[in-house]
Order: sequence, then structure tokens, then C-alpha cells
Amino acid sequence: MPENKFLKLIILLLVLLNAGMLGIIWLRKPPPHLPGGGKSAAVYLTKELGFTSQQEEQYQKMHRQHHQTVDSIRTADQEIRQRLFDLLQTNLTDTTDAAQLANSLGNNRAKTEWVTFTHFKEVKQLCTPEQQIKFNRVIDEALRMLKPPPQR
Repeated sequence: MPENKFLKLIILLLVLLNAGMLGIIWLRKPPPHLPGGGKSAAVYLTKELGFTSQQEEQYQKMHRQHHQTVDSIRTADQEIRQRLFDLLQTNLTDTTDAAQLANSLGNNRAKTEWVTFTHFKEVKQLCTPEQQIKFNRVIDEALRMLKPPPQR
């Protein structure tokens, strides 16, 4: 008889633990990075800053231009990276070419950061003084959305 009560208690405890774990999983906040790359950051900024239709139209043009510029840099990066690692298939004794390609990758990273910085500087200039105060509060979250998800 006491063994039966013990088993019922264990089963009840396991059911409660499972229910608690399911609750934690369902109620957990989604990560700050949203899929869709810059699109989600653009939507977030537009919503949070409360752009007028005219501001939103200007912002969309700026966003498209920024996206095209960054995409062209990324395409160049892919080509440079491929050329760099293609050097591994040769009998490379002089690493000058490899170093130049690696430097090009670093320069492209710097270009990407600069283009992104100037883009958001222009976005801030598009804002009214009240929106600029909001901009200062929400820019970190928007930039977090632009980051790629963490590698596993």
C-alpha cells in the first residue's frame, strides 16, 4: 500500500514537471533577431519611429539603396573568399596573394560597417526632433536585428 502511494506521488511529480517545462517553452520570448535580415529591422524602425507616409517613402528608398550596396559588397566578399581558398589547391610558397585577398576581405568588412553607419545617420536626419529621441532609444535593437544568428 505505501509503495502504491509512492508511485502515484512520483507520477504526479513527473506530470507537474512536464507541464512546467511545456509552459516555459511556450511562454519564452522569441530571440531578438528576427528572420528576414534587414527587412525586419526596417519594419521595426518604421513602426517604432512612427514615420509619416512621406518619411516612410523616403526611408524605403534609402533602405533599398543601402541593401543594394551591402549586397554588392557581400557578393565581392564571396568571390574574394573563393579566390583565397582556391590558393590552397596550388603549391603556394609566396603568401603575398593570400595576404592581399585577406586584406581585401577586411576592407570590405570596414566598407560594410561604414555604409551601415552612414545609412543610419541619414535615417536619423530624416527624423523629426521627437523621432530622433526615439531613434536614439531603438537603434541598438534595430542593429541587433541585422546581426546574423549565433553559430552553433
